[in-house]
Amino acid sequence: GKHPNAMPSVAPIASGPTYDADVRAAGILKKLVKDGFVRSLPEAAYRFIISHDAIGTVLVGASTIEHLEDAAAAVVKGPLPPAALTRLNELWKEVRG
Repeated sequence: GKHPNAMPSVAPIASGPTYDADVRAAGILKKLVKDGFVRSLPEAAYRFIISHDAIGTVLVGASTIEHLEDAAAAVVKGPLPPAALTRLNELWKEVRG
């Protein structure tokens, strides 16, 4: 659930029509955990973003040293393997219809 101080309504942050649609689309990364490509959703997100040559910088917000260490460990593992990116592409096509 949302933190009590969180905004009640948030504008879209990606390409979906609403914030909730963006969150649902990002939730597809959970399938990579289930399929064994990654250990966690944050790892999936970090490794996904560094899989794209057009991305030169990733801003990481960490609230604990453990979160920062996890982010660094995910990036050290490198980009997602091609099979994971292919799987994501298939899943996004299913969601978009």
